[in-house]
Amino acid sequence: MSEQRAAFDRAIDAWNAGDLTRYLELYSDRIQLHGYSEQPMAKSGSRGSEPGFTIVRFEGAQIVERHSLADFDTVVAQLTAPN
Repeated sequence: MSEQRAAFDRAIDAWNAGDLTRYLELYSDRIQLHGYSEQPMAKSGSRGSEPGFTIVRFEGAQIVERHSLADFDTVVAQLTAPN
């Protein structure tokens, strides 16, 4: 297993355990985020996913750049669709 995959798996385990501090160890202090607003994103208590994708660039075992795109139009359409 690569160093990057092992770090990613540890971060997923930390997220699922609710350990935000350990999860954030995956990200470098020099992280560059693309596709997000200026406001930090918060973890919600809900489970699920939205259509979209994320591309990351590692240096060693840490992410230094993250590009994310979510298709929120699809999410809104699903939430407002008649029963």
